[in-house]
Amino acid sequence: MVKLLIDRNELQHALGVGKSTVFKLIKRGDLKPVNIGRDLRFRVADVEAMIAAKTAA
Repeated sequence: MVKLLIDRNELQHALGVGKSTVFKLIKRGDLKPVNIGRDLRFRVADVEAMIAAKTAA
């Protein structure tokens, strides 16, 4: 089964960034988290789209 959502730690590892950078990406609107209870998750498709947009610019 393909993963649709990843948590903050997985996102940090995938992007090679720290916790504060993840929250900056959220604040700037580059990434929109999905709230599941008290946990933040991120759509893999949104992360891929953000990377594509950043590398195309």
